Amino acid sequence: MAPRAIHEAAGRVRGVVLTRQREGRALLKLERFDEARETLESAHLAAASAGEERLAAQSLTNLGQVHLAQGRHQAAVSPLLAAIATLTRLGAARPESRARVALADVYAAQEREELERALALVSGDDPAARDIWARLG
Repeated sequence: MAPRAIHEAAGRVRGVVLTRQREGRALLKLERFDEARETLESAHLAAASAGEERLAAQSLTNLGQVHLAQGRHQAAVSPLLAAIATLTRLGAARPESRARVALADVYAAQEREELERALALVSGDDPAARDIWARLG
């Protein structure tokens, strides 16, 4: 019997949520984004319904990371901000830090996209533009 099924049969919501989170992160690493998102949304809903605020917030952090990996930066911001607010209120420093790092990654990716769009409007002969492109790698 699979771990999630064992926890479900025993009525252990926390175990179900933790298993779904692990599954969601594994699916993210495999770049199976839709499945990862569905699994993490399910984990969030189960945790929130059971009053497991910390686990619900951690599911939101993972969900934000899925959106980031898909390049859906705007969609990543809301779950990450919600996770940070909850984790800050709960005094959960380590998971809060993880959510803040994910949010910083989102903002950095957004800035890079905006810079690339702006540089695309500049002539390729512009030495300053070439310098910036070189630094971007």
